[in-house]
Amino acid sequence: MLLQLLDCLEKSKETSTRRAAILKVENDNKTHLALIKDFLQVKYGMAEEVTKNKLDEAQLANLYNEIEKRKLHSKLYNARNNELVSVNDSSRWLKKGSVRPRDEAVFCYIQDRNVFWGAESMCQHCNTSRKTVDHLATRCEIMLGHDYTRRLMKWLGAYTYFS
Repeated sequence: MLLQLLDCLEKSKETSTRRAAILKVENDNKTHLALIKDFLQVKYGMAEEVTKNKLDEAQLANLYNEIEKRKLHSKLYNARNNELVSVNDSSRWLKKGSVRPRDEAVFCYIQDRNVFWGAESMCQHCNTSRKTVDHLATRCEIMLGHDYTRRLMKWLGAYTYFS
């Protein structure tokens, strides 16, 4: 938003003395608005001029790099070049998964209890790491495989039922 505001002010500074004055004050005071392009160039390692389209591309590349660092999240994004894999459909399927509200409430309670009450125990699925919300949600391959298989079988059952 700051980048768009800065671009808008810079484009119209020749025709609007008010916008030119705003830009001058922002640059003199070295505010966030004045420094946004330099900040974005450093944060995303951009060598060229920062534009909205180039920023969108850099942010997406940064997001993919962060996801690839995660052990289990990276599986879907590593397969995104495969024509049989649809990231949008996979995300929609996970969002519309068949978790009942009661089960979701239980999961939230368990998560809060473990986080706030300091339960220090090993993961009961893999027994290799501490049981944390992050481990269970993103790193425990046994847990992820079980949930994925359960949802897939439920979906296949519904698909074959309606076919």
